[in-house]
Amino acid sequence: MKLKAWLLSIVLAMAVVSVQAKYVKPAKGGTSCKLVGGKVEWSYALTGSGDAVEWQGLKARHVKLYIRSPKDGGGDFQLYIDGKAYKKDTVREGASKKYKIRVGKGAPKAVSKAKTLKIKLAKGKHTLKLTSKEPLYVRLVTIPQKPSRITPEKYDKSLSLINGDKLVSYYSATASEPVVVKHEGAGTLTVWSRLAFDKNMKGTQHYTVVVRTADKKVIHARLETVISETSTWKNDGGVIPGKARTFKLDLAKGSNEIKFLLDGTVAPYCAFRFTITR
Repeated sequence: MKLKAWLLSIVLAMAVVSVQAKYVKPAKGGTSCKLVGGKVEWSYALTGSGDAVEWQGLKARHVKLYIRSPKDGGGDFQLYIDGKAYKKDTVREGASKKYKIRVGKGAPKAVSKAKTLKIKLAKGKHTLKLTSKEPLYVRLVTIPQKPSRITPEKYDKSLSLINGDKLVSYYSATASEPVVVKHEGAGTLTVWSRLAFDKNMKGTQHYTVVVRTADKKVIHARLETVISETSTWKNDGGVIPGKARTFKLDLAKGSNEIKFLLDGTVAPYCAFRFTITR
């Protein structure tokens, strides 16, 4: 298994921040403007008179276009992907009651509701271009793919974490018994770890997750945690789970096999769960 040089990104936050859609600024064309009226001002680009707005080097597999017109206006547009005509359509939406558009430092003006297009792109880099003869306001965002869970091929024991009304599956590893994950293809593997606190462990605890790959690379993820105040193990009342700590591994194409072992702690074990984003 091959991993990128910057393969390990350790996230020491108390919780994992949810991934949201990300605005993509045009590489060419379009006058910058803001959609106002809500708690957040959203960036748009104004195009028209045959001018093009172009986004270059897009790697995301899923993107979404928001297209608005001036109040009582509208207009036709042509969308291209990598130089080829993809879609020709018309914006004929009613006026927005909540939002207005502000171009530069000008006063906010009436704007229509958004017409939206969701687009799935092939792997690789892409260029999107939109042209219109009439004025249109456009916004492009990338849509992150939802991660999917992975069940390890091997582990010490299976555990059920009670967290509020949720029951979450974890899999334990010790200093001698690893958790083994196998995955076919590239992606970003998120590793969730919870140290098991026994009755003699107090305060902040440091621990190391030893990551071993099939091509004998070894990485040490050094983490620290404290006892979780909201979680318990359903099937192991003898220990208390620590607060979750995460790190990420970027997997290359092909067959991937990764082993996770516990080190640098007196804890009886560490419990893991895994999600993959392709």
